Amino acid sequence: MLTSDGCYEQPGDPGPKGNGAWISLLKTDWDARQVHWLPLCLSGSSWKSQDAHPHPIFNHAGTAVFFTSDKAGKRAVYRVDVPKE
Repeated sequence: MLTSDGCYEQPGDPGPKGNGAWISLLKTDWDARQVHWLPLCLSGSSWKSQDAHPHPIFNHAGTAVFFTSDKAGKRAVYRVDVPKE
């Protein structure tokens, strides 16, 4: 499983097009060459600088994703739980 801060978009998402607004999981089936996108939450990032980019990363157990956002007006680290399959 992979995590991403870009590329996934839905109609009506905030921000300019091309900046994925969602923290997502990518469930890959390498043999079938398929990727299933699972949006976890909106990041709320302004994407104004590298420090505001979400840069999501899994915790060691793979049960949560941490990411950076400036959605509250200053940078902060947020956590979203990974749903159990």
